[in-house]
Amino acid sequence: MSVEFEDQSTSDTTYKSRAILGAYTNPTLFSLVKKLPGVSTNRRAYYVLITIMLLSFMASGAVLYTSFFGGFTQGDPTYIEDIPEDVRKTLPENILRQLPSRNSQQR
Repeated sequence: MSVEFEDQSTSDTTYKSRAILGAYTNPTLFSLVKKLPGVSTNRRAYYVLITIMLLSFMASGAVLYTSFFGGFTQGDPTYIEDIPEDVRKTLPENILRQLPSRNSQQR
């Protein structure tokens, strides 16, 4: 008793399961990216999708960092009274007007 298998050559670029499901088609997102100007080859489309993925991961990381670890926050405000008098004399008037004063705060 012998068992015979179909020819399983590796020269075909698609999987054998695709032969059952029908002709291989590009995913929809991949096809939409290929319609962008300047993206004419499959290689460029893959690079664009990988770039989008990396940017999404970086944006997600920044959101998580600010949400859970309090990153990108400013410290306590600098009051005009905290600046030494000699430094205060060198600052322009418009900068001095923007600084908060401890005396003008309501407690």
